[in-house]
Amino acid sequence: MTRIFFTIITVVFTLNSVSQTKDLPNFDFDDYRFPKSVVIDVKSKNKNELKASIQNWLDSHFTETSLIESNYTEDTFTITAIEERLLKVKNLTSDLKYRLNISIRDQKYRLEISSISYKYYTEYRPIANLNLIKDEIIKNDLINSQSTLSSFFQDLNLELFSYISSTTEDW
Repeated sequence: MTRIFFTIITVVFTLNSVSQTKDLPNFDFDDYRFPKSVVIDVKSKNKNELKASIQNWLDSHFTETSLIESNYTEDTFTITAIEERLLKVKNLTSDLKYRLNISIRDQKYRLEISSISYKYYTEYRPIANLNLIKDEIIKNDLINSQSTLSSFFQDLNLELFSYISSTTEDW
């Protein structure tokens, strides 16, 4: 009997923690049309608090080598960053270069992926319309990378949301 009770309690706690992440909208990488964006409600933060939280998150999340550029103008953060060895293209690990815009308003932010590129030897090539890629191996590798990219950006958004939602009392 106690075994069943503990199993039920475990299932309830697991479902509760999973349901919190389901509340965030997902990025859909069924195609490579950009921009892709999601709007996230943050009930307890005004615009100034959001700006400070996002700036602190940028400082803590990115390193000097991963953050290429970061600007803030007209209620929008523009970020260009690199994630090393995220993709696999022609049996080589490849870096992902991406550009994000995080726009803020009272109690909400919009995370937009405006462009992504993969590193092919020494140059970055944009990922956009796969029909324009003539190399079938690269095209298939990029198609196979859709779930990796979706997970990467979903995790990034979840980390940002968790950072914004946390308070100084949470530490």
